[in-house]
Amino acid sequence: MADQQRPPMPGPGRELDISDRIPECEEAMEPAFLAVIDEAVAAGWSKVEAAIALSSLADHCMLGVKCNEELEAQLDQLIPGRKRPPREIPF
Repeated sequence: MADQQRPPMPGPGRELDISDRIPECEEAMEPAFLAVIDEAVAAGWSKVEAAIALSSLADHCMLGVKCNEELEAQLDQLIPGRKRPPREIPF
């Protein structure tokens, strides 16, 4: 994957309802996802192992986002009126 050139991943093309953002994001990410799977298979991992590993990494990422949101909420309670960074979870 490092030697191959892929076009940049497109961002959301327009203002989307939350129900449309996830499928559009999946479509935008699919080429990179498949390239990572192919690279893992070429390195000797099975397709199932690679898919499970990516799923686990996605779970870890989401847990981190959730923990950060919970920490931000606690800081809001401790420091009234503080400027909060934008939310990562849009729902």
